[in-house]
Amino acid sequence: MDAVTAFKAVQQEMKALSLNDFPCGIGSWNSSRHSTTKTKSFKLQKDHGEKEKINGKNVNEEEPQALKEYLTCEQSPWKTENVTPESQHLKELAITSPSLINEHFLCSDLKSLRLVNKQICEVDKQMLKFQNLEELILSVNKITSLNSANLPRKLKILELCSNEISSLQQLSSNPPPMLQYLGLSYNKLSLPSDHRYLSDIFWPNLISLDLSFNDFVNLRDIVTSLSFLPNLKNFIFLGNPLALYPYYRGFTIDILQNLVSLDDVLISPHERHHFKGIALQQVFTHKLPQKPWGDPIMYNYTKIHLVKDPYALKQLLQNGLTVTVIEEKILSWPIETEDDKIPEASSKEKDQGPAKGGKSSAKDAKDKDKTKEKWKSPVSLQSDPPIQKILGSYHVDLYSIVTGSHDYQTVCDLGVPKIEEKPKSPTPELKETKKGKGDKKKGKGDKSGKDSRTSAKMKTPNSKKAKGKRNMDSRISEETTPKHLFVGFKLHLQKWLTLTDAENEIYKKNTVFNWFNDA
Repeated sequence: MDAVTAFKAVQQEMKALSLNDFPCGIGSWNSSRHSTTKTKSFKLQKDHGEKEKINGKNVNEEEPQALKEYLTCEQSPWKTENVTPESQHLKELAITSPSLINEHFLCSDLKSLRLVNKQICEVDKQMLKFQNLEELILSVNKITSLNSANLPRKLKILELCSNEISSLQQLSSNPPPMLQYLGLSYNKLSLPSDHRYLSDIFWPNLISLDLSFNDFVNLRDIVTSLSFLPNLKNFIFLGNPLALYPYYRGFTIDILQNLVSLDDVLISPHERHHFKGIALQQVFTHKLPQKPWGDPIMYNYTKIHLVKDPYALKQLLQNGLTVTVIEEKILSWPIETEDDKIPEASSKEKDQGPAKGGKSSAKDAKDKDKTKEKWKSPVSLQSDPPIQKILGSYHVDLYSIVTGSHDYQTVCDLGVPKIEEKPKSPTPELKETKKGKGDKKKGKGDKSGKDSRTSAKMKTPNSKKAKGKRNMDSRISEETTPKHLFVGFKLHLQKWLTLTDAENEIYKKNTVFNWFNDA
Protein backbone atom coordinates (compact mmCIF):
# COMPACT_ATOMS: atom_id res chain seq x y z
CA MET A 1 0.00 0.00 0.00
CA ASP A 2 1.38 3.39 -1.04
CA ALA A 3 2.10 5.95 1.64
CA VAL A 4 -0.61 8.57 2.01
CA THR A 5 0.63 12.10 1.42
CA ALA A 6 -1.10 15.25 2.63
CA PHE A 7 -2.14 16.37 -0.87
CA LYS A 8 -3.47 12.92 -1.73
CA ALA A 9 -5.55 13.02 1.47
CA VAL A 10 -6.99 16.37 0.31
CA GLN A 11 -8.04 14.83 -3.01
CA GLN A 12 -9.66 11.89 -1.22
CA GLU A 13 -11.50 14.28 1.07
CA MET A 14 -12.83 16.30 -1.89
CA LYS A 15 -13.99 13.13 -3.61
CA ALA A 16 -15.78 11.98 -0.47
CA LEU A 17 -17.71 15.27 -0.32
CA SER A 18 -19.35 14.52 -3.69
CA LEU A 19 -19.26 18.16 -4.78
CA ASN A 20 -20.38 17.26 -8.32
CA ASP A 21 -23.30 15.04 -7.34
CA PHE A 22 -26.87 15.93 -6.40
CA PRO A 23 -27.74 18.26 -4.75
CA CYS A 24 -24.34 19.91 -5.44
CA GLY A 25 -22.61 20.56 -8.73
CA ILE A 26 -23.76 21.49 -12.22
CA GLY A 27 -26.64 19.33 -13.35
CA SER A 28 -30.16 19.28 -14.67
CA TRP A 29 -31.43 19.68 -11.09
CA ASN A 30 -29.82 23.09 -10.73
CA SER A 31 -31.14 26.29 -12.29
CA SER A 32 -29.54 27.12 -15.61
CA ARG A 33 -28.48 30.58 -14.48
CA HIS A 34 -26.13 29.02 -11.89
CA SER A 35 -24.21 27.00 -14.48
CA THR A 36 -21.65 28.01 -17.03
CA THR A 37 -23.53 26.29 -19.85
CA LYS A 38 -27.21 26.56 -20.54
CA THR A 39 -29.22 23.52 -19.65
CA LYS A 40 -30.71 21.87 -22.70
CA SER A 41 -34.49 21.95 -22.91
CA PHE A 42 -36.15 18.84 -21.64
CA LYS A 43 -38.75 17.37 -24.04
CA LEU A 44 -41.47 15.08 -22.70
CA GLN A 45 -43.12 12.26 -24.58
CA LYS A 46 -46.11 13.06 -26.72
CA ASP A 47 -48.57 11.31 -24.39
CA HIS A 48 -47.52 13.66 -21.59
CA GLY A 49 -48.52 16.73 -23.49
CA GLU A 50 -46.46 19.81 -23.99
CA LYS A 51 -43.42 20.82 -21.96
CA GLU A 52 -44.35 21.47 -18.38
CA LYS A 53 -43.65 25.02 -17.26
CA ILE A 54 -44.85 27.01 -14.31
CA ASN A 55 -44.44 30.77 -14.67
CA GLY A 56 -41.70 30.23 -17.20
CA LYS A 57 -39.64 27.86 -14.94
CA ASN A 58 -38.68 24.28 -15.62
CA VAL A 59 -40.24 21.93 -13.04
CA ASN A 60 -37.22 19.62 -13.21
CA GLU A 61 -34.94 22.31 -11.77
CA GLU A 62 -34.57 23.31 -8.10
CA GLU A 63 -33.81 26.68 -6.61
CA PRO A 64 -30.51 26.97 -4.63
CA GLN A 65 -32.38 27.48 -1.37
CA ALA A 66 -34.33 24.26 -1.89
CA LEU A 67 -31.15 22.38 -2.72
CA LYS A 68 -29.48 23.67 0.48
CA GLU A 69 -32.34 22.25 2.51
CA TYR A 70 -31.39 18.79 1.31
CA LEU A 71 -28.06 19.21 3.12
CA THR A 72 -29.58 20.15 6.48
CA CYS A 73 -33.02 18.53 6.63
CA GLU A 74 -33.15 15.63 9.09
CA GLN A 75 -35.27 13.50 6.76
CA SER A 76 -33.02 14.11 3.77
CA PRO A 77 -30.95 11.13 2.56
CA TRP A 78 -28.23 13.59 1.41
CA LYS A 79 -27.63 14.98 4.89
CA THR A 80 -24.04 14.24 5.95
CA GLU A 81 -23.34 13.41 9.60
CA ASN A 82 -20.41 14.93 11.52
CA VAL A 83 -19.44 17.29 8.71
CA THR A 84 -16.97 20.07 9.51
CA PRO A 85 -17.93 23.74 9.00
CA GLU A 86 -15.39 23.99 6.16
CA SER A 87 -16.88 20.99 4.36
CA GLN A 88 -20.41 22.32 4.86
CA HIS A 89 -19.35 25.65 3.36
CA LEU A 90 -17.87 23.89 0.30
CA LYS A 91 -21.04 21.89 -0.27
CA GLU A 92 -23.19 25.01 -0.11
CA LEU A 93 -20.80 26.77 -2.45
CA ALA A 94 -21.11 23.86 -4.86
CA ILE A 95 -24.86 24.64 -4.97
CA THR A 96 -24.79 28.41 -5.29
CA SER A 97 -21.70 28.63 -7.52
CA PRO A 98 -20.85 25.13 -8.77
CA SER A 99 -18.64 26.45 -11.58
CA LEU A 100 -16.11 27.68 -9.01
CA ILE A 101 -15.47 24.27 -7.49
CA ASN A 102 -12.27 23.02 -9.04
CA GLU A 103 -8.71 22.30 -7.95
CA HIS A 104 -7.43 25.77 -8.81
CA PHE A 105 -10.11 27.42 -6.70
CA LEU A 106 -9.48 25.12 -3.75
CA CYS A 107 -5.75 25.70 -3.84
CA SER A 108 -5.97 29.47 -4.24
CA ASP A 109 -8.86 30.42 -1.97
CA LEU A 110 -8.92 27.77 0.78
CA LYS A 111 -7.78 29.22 4.14
CA SER A 112 -8.43 26.35 6.54
CA LEU A 113 -7.73 22.66 6.02
CA ARG A 114 -8.41 19.88 8.52
CA LEU A 115 -7.04 16.38 7.82
CA VAL A 116 -7.46 14.36 11.02
CA ASN A 117 -6.90 10.60 11.21
CA LYS A 118 -6.26 10.15 7.48
CA GLN A 119 -3.16 7.89 7.87
CA ILE A 120 -0.90 10.65 6.45
CA CYS A 121 2.80 9.78 6.54
CA GLU A 122 4.32 12.69 4.58
CA VAL A 123 3.69 16.37 3.85
CA ASP A 124 4.67 16.66 0.19
CA LYS A 125 5.64 19.67 -1.95
CA GLN A 126 2.21 19.85 -3.57
CA MET A 127 0.91 21.40 -0.37
CA LEU A 128 2.59 24.61 -1.55
CA LYS A 129 -0.28 24.98 -4.02
CA PHE A 130 -2.43 26.23 -1.13
CA GLN A 131 -1.06 29.74 -1.42
CA ASN A 132 -3.48 31.40 0.99
CA LEU A 133 -3.83 28.60 3.55
CA GLU A 134 -3.61 29.95 7.13
CA GLU A 135 -4.67 26.95 9.24
CA LEU A 136 -3.50 23.36 8.78
CA ILE A 137 -4.60 20.60 11.16
CA LEU A 138 -2.76 17.28 10.68
CA SER A 139 -3.46 15.62 14.03
CA VAL A 140 -3.80 11.87 14.67
CA ASN A 141 -1.73 10.73 11.69
CA LYS A 142 1.52 8.81 11.18
CA ILE A 143 3.95 11.64 10.48
CA THR A 144 7.45 10.83 11.77
CA SER A 145 9.24 13.86 10.31
CA LEU A 146 8.11 16.96 8.48
CA ASN A 147 10.12 19.16 6.15
CA SER A 148 8.85 22.65 6.93
CA ALA A 149 9.87 23.84 3.45
CA ASN A 150 6.77 22.02 2.11
CA LEU A 151 4.37 24.01 4.29
CA PRO A 152 2.33 26.92 2.83
CA ARG A 153 4.12 30.20 3.41
CA LYS A 154 1.11 32.08 4.82
CA LEU A 155 0.40 29.49 7.46
CA LYS A 156 -0.41 30.87 10.93
CA ILE A 157 -1.71 27.78 12.73
CA LEU A 158 -0.04 24.38 12.50
CA GLU A 159 -1.26 21.47 14.61
CA LEU A 160 0.60 18.15 14.54
CA CYS A 161 -0.73 16.52 17.70
CA SER A 162 -0.74 12.74 18.18
CA ASN A 163 1.85 11.89 15.54
CA GLU A 164 5.23 10.16 15.76
CA ILE A 165 7.59 13.13 15.48
CA SER A 166 10.80 12.54 17.45
CA SER A 167 12.90 15.59 16.49
CA LEU A 168 12.42 19.29 15.77
CA GLN A 169 15.35 19.56 13.36
CA GLN A 170 13.50 19.17 10.02
CA LEU A 171 10.45 21.04 11.26
CA SER A 172 12.67 24.04 12.11
CA SER A 173 14.70 24.01 8.88
CA ASN A 174 12.48 26.48 6.98
CA PRO A 175 9.21 27.07 8.88
CA PRO A 176 6.49 29.51 7.76
CA PRO A 177 7.63 32.94 8.93
CA MET A 178 4.17 34.09 10.09
CA LEU A 179 3.38 31.01 12.23
CA GLN A 180 1.69 31.97 15.51
CA TYR A 181 0.59 28.62 16.94
CA LEU A 182 2.49 25.34 16.91
CA GLY A 183 0.90 22.24 18.44
CA LEU A 184 3.15 19.21 19.01
CA SER A 185 1.49 17.45 21.92
CA TYR A 186 1.44 13.66 22.22
CA ASN A 187 4.51 13.05 20.06
CA LYS A 188 7.87 11.42 20.83
CA LEU A 189 10.04 14.48 21.40
CA SER A 190 12.78 13.86 23.94
CA LEU A 191 16.15 14.83 22.46
CA PRO A 192 18.16 17.14 24.76
CA SER A 193 19.46 19.06 21.74
CA ASP A 194 15.97 20.06 20.54
CA HIS A 195 15.98 23.14 22.75
CA ARG A 196 18.23 24.81 20.15
CA TYR A 197 15.33 24.90 17.67
CA LEU A 198 12.98 26.72 20.07
CA SER A 199 14.30 30.21 19.49
CA ASP A 200 13.37 33.42 17.67
CA ILE A 201 15.63 32.46 14.77
CA PHE A 202 13.08 29.85 13.67
CA TRP A 203 9.82 31.09 15.24
CA PRO A 204 9.94 34.89 15.47
CA ASN A 205 6.15 35.38 15.60
CA LEU A 206 5.18 32.40 17.75
CA ILE A 207 2.50 33.29 20.30
CA SER A 208 1.36 29.87 21.54
CA LEU A 209 3.39 26.66 21.83
CA ASP A 210 2.06 23.25 22.89
CA LEU A 211 4.71 20.63 23.75
CA SER A 212 2.61 18.72 26.25
CA PHE A 213 2.81 14.96 26.79
CA ASN A 214 6.26 14.39 25.33
CA ASP A 215 9.40 13.18 27.11
CA PHE A 216 11.42 16.34 27.75
CA VAL A 217 13.58 16.36 30.90
CA ASN A 218 15.94 19.36 30.42
CA LEU A 219 13.78 22.14 31.86
CA ARG A 220 16.48 24.78 32.26
CA ASP A 221 17.73 24.55 28.65
CA ILE A 222 14.27 24.61 27.07
CA VAL A 223 12.91 27.46 29.18
CA THR A 224 16.07 29.49 28.61
CA SER A 225 15.67 29.09 24.83
CA LEU A 226 12.00 30.06 25.00
CA SER A 227 12.90 33.25 26.86
CA PHE A 228 14.20 34.64 23.55
CA LEU A 229 10.78 34.33 21.89
CA PRO A 230 9.50 37.91 22.19
CA ASN A 231 5.81 37.17 21.44
CA LEU A 232 5.30 33.92 23.38
CA LYS A 233 2.25 34.30 25.63
CA ASN A 234 0.91 30.76 26.08
CA PHE A 235 3.05 27.72 26.82
CA ILE A 236 1.78 24.18 27.51
CA PHE A 237 4.33 21.73 28.90
CA LEU A 238 2.09 19.49 30.98
CA GLY A 239 2.63 15.73 30.78
CA ASN A 240 6.40 15.91 30.35
CA PRO A 241 8.68 14.30 32.95
CA LEU A 242 10.16 17.69 33.84
CA ALA A 243 6.69 18.95 34.84
CA LEU A 244 6.95 16.60 37.84
CA TYR A 245 9.74 18.69 39.37
CA PRO A 246 8.55 20.62 42.44
CA TYR A 247 10.04 23.86 41.07
CA TYR A 248 8.67 23.44 37.50
CA ARG A 249 5.93 26.06 37.52
CA GLY A 250 7.75 28.64 39.59
CA PHE A 251 10.98 28.31 37.59
CA THR A 252 9.14 28.63 34.24
CA ILE A 253 7.15 31.68 35.36
CA ASP A 254 10.24 33.42 36.71
CA ILE A 255 12.23 32.89 33.48
CA LEU A 256 9.45 33.65 30.95
CA GLN A 257 8.50 37.15 32.03
CA ASN A 258 6.11 37.77 29.09
CA LEU A 259 4.15 34.57 29.62
CA VAL A 260 0.43 35.03 30.29
CA SER A 261 -0.70 31.41 30.62
CA LEU A 262 1.16 28.25 31.60
CA ASP A 263 -0.51 24.87 31.04
CA ASP A 264 -3.80 26.63 30.27
CA VAL A 265 -3.76 28.32 33.69
CA LEU A 266 -3.51 32.11 33.80
CA ILE A 267 -0.53 33.54 35.66
CA SER A 268 -1.69 36.07 38.22
CA PRO A 269 0.49 38.97 39.40
CA HIS A 270 0.32 37.51 42.91
CA GLU A 271 1.75 34.19 41.68
CA ARG A 272 4.48 35.91 39.68
CA HIS A 273 5.45 37.92 42.76
CA HIS A 274 5.71 34.77 44.90
CA PHE A 275 8.01 33.04 42.40
CA LYS A 276 10.24 36.03 41.74
CA GLY A 277 13.90 35.02 42.07
CA ILE A 278 13.40 31.27 42.19
CA ALA A 279 15.42 30.81 38.98
CA LEU A 280 18.50 32.13 40.81
CA GLN A 281 18.28 29.42 43.45
CA GLN A 282 20.23 26.21 43.05
CA VAL A 283 17.94 23.27 42.51
CA PHE A 284 18.73 19.97 44.22
CA THR A 285 17.57 16.55 43.11
CA HIS A 286 18.26 13.35 44.99
CA LYS A 287 17.98 9.69 44.16
CA LEU A 288 16.25 7.27 46.47
CA PRO A 289 18.48 4.46 47.80
CA GLN A 290 17.73 1.30 45.88
CA LYS A 291 15.37 -0.61 48.13
CA PRO A 292 12.66 -3.07 47.18
CA TRP A 293 9.12 -1.73 47.00
CA GLY A 294 7.93 -4.74 48.97
CA ASP A 295 9.17 -3.58 52.39
CA PRO A 296 6.83 -4.47 55.26
CA ILE A 297 4.12 -1.82 55.40
CA MET A 298 2.91 -0.86 58.85
CA TYR A 299 -0.32 0.88 59.74
CA ASN A 300 -0.33 4.56 58.67
CA TYR A 301 2.71 3.80 56.51
CA THR A 302 4.19 6.90 54.88
CA LYS A 303 7.35 7.09 52.80
CA ILE A 304 8.92 9.95 50.83
CA HIS A 305 10.52 9.03 47.51
CA LEU A 306 12.97 11.49 45.97
CA VAL A 307 13.55 10.58 42.33
CA LYS A 308 16.41 11.78 40.16
CA ASP A 309 15.13 10.42 36.84
CA PRO A 310 11.86 12.25 35.97
CA TYR A 311 11.32 10.13 32.83
CA ALA A 312 11.19 6.96 34.94
CA LEU A 313 8.81 8.69 37.35
CA LYS A 314 6.49 9.65 34.48
CA GLN A 315 6.49 6.06 33.20
CA LEU A 316 5.69 4.82 36.70
CA LEU A 317 2.76 7.22 37.04
CA GLN A 318 1.44 6.38 33.57
CA ASN A 319 1.52 2.65 34.29
CA GLY A 320 0.06 3.11 37.77
CA LEU A 321 0.78 1.11 40.92
CA THR A 322 -0.57 -2.21 42.12
CA VAL A 323 -1.44 -2.46 45.81
CA THR A 324 -1.07 -6.07 46.96
CA VAL A 325 -1.63 -7.47 50.47
CA ILE A 326 0.41 -10.61 51.11
CA GLU A 327 -0.06 -12.87 54.12
CA GLU A 328 3.14 -14.56 55.32
CA LYS A 329 2.81 -17.55 57.64
CA ILE A 330 5.74 -19.27 59.42
CA LEU A 331 5.19 -22.53 61.31
CA SER A 332 7.56 -23.15 64.26
CA TRP A 333 7.90 -25.88 66.88
CA PRO A 334 10.24 -26.45 69.89
CA ILE A 335 13.29 -28.70 69.52
CA GLU A 336 14.17 -31.06 72.35
CA THR A 337 17.86 -30.75 73.30
CA GLU A 338 20.11 -32.60 75.76
CA ASP A 339 19.76 -29.80 78.31
CA ASP A 340 16.02 -30.32 78.38
CA LYS A 341 16.51 -33.89 79.74
CA ILE A 342 18.66 -32.91 82.77
CA PRO A 343 15.92 -31.25 84.83
CA GLU A 344 13.66 -34.25 84.26
CA ALA A 345 16.22 -36.66 85.65
CA SER A 346 16.98 -34.51 88.71
CA SER A 347 13.29 -34.05 89.42
CA LYS A 348 12.75 -37.81 89.38
CA GLU A 349 15.51 -38.31 91.94
CA LYS A 350 14.02 -35.71 94.24
CA ASP A 351 10.60 -37.24 93.85
CA GLN A 352 11.95 -40.64 94.84
CA GLY A 353 13.78 -39.29 97.93
CA PRO A 354 10.86 -38.40 100.18
CA ALA A 355 8.91 -41.38 98.90
CA LYS A 356 11.33 -43.72 100.72
CA GLY A 357 10.76 -42.06 104.05
CA GLY A 358 7.08 -41.88 103.42
CA LYS A 359 7.01 -38.14 104.08
CA SER A 360 6.97 -35.00 101.89
CA SER A 361 7.14 -31.45 103.11
CA ALA A 362 6.46 -28.02 101.61
CA LYS A 363 10.18 -27.33 101.75
CA ASP A 364 10.88 -30.20 99.40
CA ALA A 365 8.26 -28.88 96.96
CA LYS A 366 9.90 -25.44 96.96
CA ASP A 367 13.34 -26.95 96.42
CA LYS A 368 11.89 -28.94 93.54
CA ASP A 369 10.48 -25.80 91.84
CA LYS A 370 13.76 -23.94 92.32
CA THR A 371 15.69 -26.80 90.74
CA LYS A 372 13.39 -26.77 87.73
CA GLU A 373 13.80 -23.04 87.27
CA LYS A 374 17.57 -23.33 87.68
CA TRP A 375 17.91 -25.98 85.01
CA LYS A 376 15.33 -24.50 82.69
CA SER A 377 16.96 -23.42 79.41
CA PRO A 378 15.56 -21.19 76.63
CA VAL A 379 13.37 -23.06 74.20
CA SER A 380 14.87 -23.61 70.74
CA LEU A 381 12.49 -23.35 67.83
CA GLN A 382 12.72 -24.75 64.34
CA SER A 383 10.76 -22.99 61.59
CA ASP A 384 9.45 -23.97 58.19
CA PRO A 385 10.09 -21.75 55.17
CA PRO A 386 7.58 -18.87 55.09
CA ILE A 387 4.34 -19.56 53.26
CA GLN A 388 3.07 -16.53 51.33
CA LYS A 389 -0.44 -16.04 50.11
CA ILE A 390 -1.87 -13.08 48.17
CA LEU A 391 -5.03 -11.87 49.90
CA GLY A 392 -5.93 -9.34 47.22
CA SER A 393 -4.61 -6.87 44.61
CA TYR A 394 -5.85 -3.53 43.30
CA HIS A 395 -4.50 -1.42 40.43
CA VAL A 396 -4.27 2.32 41.17
CA ASP A 397 -4.49 4.60 38.13
CA LEU A 398 -2.19 7.60 38.67
CA TYR A 399 -2.56 9.27 35.26
CA SER A 400 -4.18 12.31 36.91
CA ILE A 401 -0.79 13.11 38.50
CA VAL A 402 0.77 13.26 35.03
CA THR A 403 -1.94 15.63 33.83
CA GLY A 404 -1.24 18.16 36.60
CA SER A 405 -2.93 17.01 39.80
CA HIS A 406 -0.80 17.05 42.98
CA ASP A 407 -2.86 14.76 45.20
CA TYR A 408 -4.50 11.40 44.70
CA GLN A 409 -6.59 9.52 47.24
CA THR A 410 -8.67 6.39 46.94
CA VAL A 411 -9.82 3.34 48.89
CA CYS A 412 -8.74 0.02 47.36
CA ASP A 413 -11.32 -2.73 47.68
CA LEU A 414 -9.33 -5.97 47.55
CA GLY A 415 -12.42 -8.13 47.86
CA VAL A 416 -13.04 -10.93 50.36
CA PRO A 417 -9.88 -12.95 51.12
CA LYS A 418 -10.22 -16.69 50.72
CA ILE A 419 -9.71 -18.39 54.06
CA GLU A 420 -8.34 -21.92 54.05
CA GLU A 421 -10.49 -24.44 55.86
CA LYS A 422 -8.80 -25.80 58.96
CA PRO A 423 -9.02 -29.52 59.71
CA LYS A 424 -11.85 -30.12 62.13
CA SER A 425 -11.08 -31.90 65.41
CA PRO A 426 -13.31 -34.86 66.28
CA THR A 427 -16.34 -34.00 68.41
CA PRO A 428 -16.80 -35.59 71.84
CA GLU A 429 -19.62 -37.74 70.46
CA LEU A 430 -17.32 -39.08 67.76
CA LYS A 431 -14.66 -39.77 70.38
CA GLU A 432 -17.17 -41.64 72.55
CA THR A 433 -18.31 -43.61 69.54
CA LYS A 434 -14.77 -44.65 68.72
CA LYS A 435 -14.11 -45.37 72.38
CA GLY A 436 -17.29 -47.43 72.59
CA LYS A 437 -16.25 -49.47 69.62
CA GLY A 438 -12.91 -50.12 71.25
CA ASP A 439 -14.52 -51.13 74.56
CA LYS A 440 -16.94 -53.37 72.71
CA LYS A 441 -14.04 -55.13 71.09
CA LYS A 442 -12.23 -55.46 74.38
CA GLY A 443 -15.30 -56.63 76.28
CA LYS A 444 -16.47 -59.11 73.71
CA GLY A 445 -18.01 -62.15 75.44
CA ASP A 446 -18.91 -60.29 78.64
CA LYS A 447 -22.63 -60.87 79.15
CA SER A 448 -23.12 -58.52 82.08
CA GLY A 449 -24.80 -55.16 81.40
CA LYS A 450 -22.76 -53.25 83.91
CA ASP A 451 -20.40 -51.68 81.40
CA SER A 452 -23.20 -50.69 79.09
CA ARG A 453 -25.06 -48.93 81.85
CA THR A 454 -21.89 -47.14 82.93
CA SER A 455 -21.22 -45.93 79.40
CA ALA A 456 -24.80 -44.72 79.10
CA LYS A 457 -24.43 -42.72 82.27
CA MET A 458 -21.13 -41.23 81.14
CA LYS A 459 -22.58 -40.26 77.74
CA THR A 460 -25.09 -37.81 79.09
CA PRO A 461 -22.70 -35.17 80.52
CA ASN A 462 -20.36 -35.50 77.54
CA SER A 463 -23.20 -34.76 75.16
CA LYS A 464 -24.00 -31.57 77.07
CA LYS A 465 -20.37 -30.50 76.88
CA ALA A 466 -20.30 -31.25 73.17
CA LYS A 467 -23.43 -29.20 72.62
CA GLY A 468 -21.94 -26.25 74.49
CA LYS A 469 -18.72 -26.51 72.52
CA ARG A 470 -20.60 -26.58 69.23
CA ASN A 471 -22.42 -23.40 70.22
CA MET A 472 -19.12 -21.75 71.10
CA ASP A 473 -17.55 -22.83 67.79
CA SER A 474 -20.50 -21.41 65.87
CA ARG A 475 -20.14 -18.07 67.67
CA ILE A 476 -16.41 -17.98 66.93
CA SER A 477 -17.01 -18.82 63.28
CA GLU A 478 -19.55 -16.02 63.01
CA GLU A 479 -17.11 -13.53 64.53
CA THR A 480 -14.25 -14.61 62.22
CA THR A 481 -16.27 -14.53 59.00
CA PRO A 482 -14.00 -12.84 56.38
CA LYS A 483 -15.05 -9.38 55.31
CA HIS A 484 -13.97 -7.10 52.48
CA LEU A 485 -10.35 -6.05 52.72
CA PHE A 486 -9.94 -2.28 52.23
CA VAL A 487 -6.64 -0.40 51.88
CA GLY A 488 -6.48 3.39 51.93
CA PHE A 489 -4.07 4.82 49.34
CA LYS A 490 -2.81 8.42 49.31
CA LEU A 491 -0.20 10.02 47.07
CA HIS A 492 1.11 13.58 47.19
CA LEU A 493 3.45 15.05 44.59
CA GLN A 494 5.40 17.88 46.17
CA LYS A 495 5.22 21.24 44.41
CA TRP A 496 6.84 24.48 45.49
CA LEU A 497 4.14 27.13 45.56
CA THR A 498 6.31 30.06 46.61
CA LEU A 499 9.95 31.11 46.67
CA THR A 500 9.89 30.63 50.45
CA ASP A 501 9.07 26.93 50.00
CA ALA A 502 12.02 26.53 47.64
CA GLU A 503 14.41 28.31 49.99
CA ASN A 504 13.26 26.22 52.95
CA GLU A 505 13.84 22.98 51.04
CA ILE A 506 17.28 24.10 49.87
CA TYR A 507 18.15 25.24 53.42
CA LYS A 508 17.21 21.83 54.81
CA LYS A 509 19.41 20.06 52.24
CA ASN A 510 22.37 22.35 52.92
CA THR A 511 21.98 21.93 56.69
CA VAL A 512 22.02 18.15 56.42
CA PHE A 513 25.00 18.27 54.05
CA ASN A 514 27.01 20.53 56.39
CA TRP A 515 26.09 18.37 59.37
CA PHE A 516 27.52 15.30 57.67
CA ASN A 517 30.68 17.21 56.73
CA ASP A 518 31.18 18.35 60.32
CA ALA A 519 30.67 14.83 61.58
